[in-house]
Parts: sequence; structure tokens; C-alpha cells
Amino acid sequence: PASGELWTPRGASRSRSPPPLPPTGRAALLELPPSAPHLVALLSSSDVETRRHAALALGNLAMEPSGRAILLEVYTLLPELVRALQDLDLDCRRGAAMALGNMLTEAETRFRLLQVVAAARALTEQLKSPDRLLVRYATGALRNLAVDDRGRRSLLANQEAVAALK
Repeated sequence: PASGELWTPRGASRSRSPPPLPPTGRAALLELPPSAPHLVALLSSSDVETRRHAALALGNLAMEPSGRAILLEVYTLLPELVRALQDLDLDCRRGAAMALGNMLTEAETRFRLLQVVAAARALTEQLKSPDRLLVRYATGALRNLAVDDRGRRSLLANQEAVAALK
């Protein structure tokens, strides 16, 4: 494989995405000056590498409770992550799905995401991907969305989501 690519044991799929940061790396990132608004803005960059790394960084920040609290202060975060699920680049979609899954462990995030038009549908669309990692991240996000009654009702009202999850 080329440098930076990982192959599955059977060579069925590949990923250029680096692994998540360890807890010490996430803690160091959280100690930097406020970067969350800038990372969210970078999701709209015309440069695919910039979008990839912004999505991955947001997903890493969202792994920590303090990171989720910081990210929730960025009003445009959830709509931008939902939009990133439509990116042509697989790694951008993976990072967005991972970030959403991590963010959706918080009740406030679940409430806010339900206000974003077509958010559940955008996550459900990812379940059709042939990429196992993207499907795994999207499934986790949908599972976290369905943790409470409001999220379950929203998903059950979306027949596409119900069919895709069967």
C-alpha cells in the first residue's frame, strides 16, 4: 500500500484516515486557544485535505465531555456536520459521522440535531454506503440519537431510516 493507506487483512477496503487521537492528544488539543469555531468553518473549505482534517479534529474533540461542551457553543456546528455528510470525499463523511455520533451522547445535542432539517435522513443515507467504517459511524450516531423518546419518535417517523436499520 501507498504511504498513509491502511489495508484490511483481506484487502477489501482502504482508508487514508488517521486513527483517532489518544486521550492525551485530545487533552492537549483542548488546552489550545478556542479553535472549535475555526474547525467548523474549515468544513466548508475548497481543499479536500482541509475538510478531512477538520472533520477528524471535530470528531476527536467530541470524544471528550469537555470537548463536546466547547463544540456545543458553536451554533453552526451541527448543520455543518450534517452538510459534511454529503461531501464527495469518503473521509470527510466518515469524520462528520464520527463527530455526530460522539456529539449525540449529549441530550442537548440530540435536541438541537432534531431541529436541523433532514439530519436523520442524511445519517440514514450513510447506511447505504459500501464503506463499513462509514456505516459503523452512522449507525452509532443514529443509535445515540434514538437514546431518548424524542429521538426514537423522530427516527420512527422516517420510514427510510426504519427500513435501513432493519
